[in-house]
Amino acid sequence: MRYLAAACLFASSAALAGPVDFDRVPAGSRIVAHIDMERLLDSRIGSTLMEHLEDHGIDGLQEIKAHLGLDPFEVVRDVTVCLLGDSEEDAVAIVSMTSDAERLVSTLEAFSEETGYRQRRVGGRSLHTFNVDDDVFGCCAEIRGGWVLAVGQRERTLRNAVDTIWGDGESLEDDHADVIEYGPGRGSIIWVGAADLADLPIDDLDGPANLLKKVDAFVADIGERGDDMSIRVRVRAKKGEDAARLGQMAQGLIAMSAFAGEFIDEHDHEARAAISLLQSVRVSSEDNWVSAELKIDLDQVMRLVGEID
Repeated sequence: MRYLAAACLFASSAALAGPVDFDRVPAGSRIVAHIDMERLLDSRIGSTLMEHLEDHGIDGLQEIKAHLGLDPFEVVRDVTVCLLGDSEEDAVAIVSMTSDAERLVSTLEAFSEETGYRQRRVGGRSLHTFNVDDDVFGCCAEIRGGWVLAVGQRERTLRNAVDTIWGDGESLEDDHADVIEYGPGRGSIIWVGAADLADLPIDDLDGPANLLKKVDAFVADIGERGDDMSIRVRVRAKKGEDAARLGQMAQGLIAMSAFAGEFIDEHDHEARAAISLLQSVRVSSEDNWVSAELKIDLDQVMRLVGEID
C-alpha cells in the first residue's frame, strides 16, 4: 500500500474549538493528545510564554507568516492528535482554525503550479486538494463554517478521520472508549489519553520500566484552576492489586522525598523547590485507577517560564 503524508483543511463548525471533542476523534484511537490553544493563549501561563517567545524569537515563524499569509498563533484554535494503530504512520492530527485560515486556501490556489492545488467533489462534498511536497498530499473541504486542518501519513487513516469529522464515521464517543472516562477537567489546556497499552510491544522492558506491563490506560490533564496550575495524572492497572501496589509505590516515593529533603543544602533552592513540589502531590486509588494531582502556584510557574533561555 502506498503511504501518504497528508493534510486536509476543512470548513467546519466553530463549536469544534475548545476542550477535546471526542465526537470528532475516530473510534479505535489508542492515544489522543489535545491542546486548547485559545485557552492557552488566554491563560496566565500562555500569555507569559508568548511574551517570552516574542522576546527570544521563534525559528521559522516569520517564514511561515510570509509563505502562508497568516500567523499560526492567531488562527489555530486547538490541536488534537490521534494514534489509530501501532505505528506513528497511523497518527492523524486535527487542527481547528479560525475563518482567517481561508486565506491559506487562496494561497494554495494562487501557487497551484507549486502546490498541485485542485478542486474536486468527493462524496457530494467539495474538496480542495494540494501537495505540500513530493510525498505529501492535502485537501480542503467546506462543511458549515470555521476551518479544520487534518494531517496524517496514511490515506486510510486520514480518510477515517475525515469521515469522523463530517459525522459519517464512528467516533471515540460512539465507541464508549474507557480512556475517555476521565475527560478534560475545568480549566484544561492539555489533555492526553492512552488506552490498550497492554498490546504495545514492551516485552523487552527491564527494571522500573517493567511497571508499564502492569498498565493498560493513562490519562493526563494540565490546566489552570484559579491561582494554580493543575496537573492530574491517572493510570489504570490491569488488576486491582497492581493498582494498589502502584499507589503504595507513589506514596512511598513522596515519603522518601521528605526524608531526602533533610540532607539538601539550604542554598540549593532548585532542589528544595523540587522536593517541595513532590511532597505536594496527592495520590489516591479507586478500583483499577491510581490518580496523582499536583497544584502549583501560578506565580511560581511564571518565574520558571521567565527563566527559560
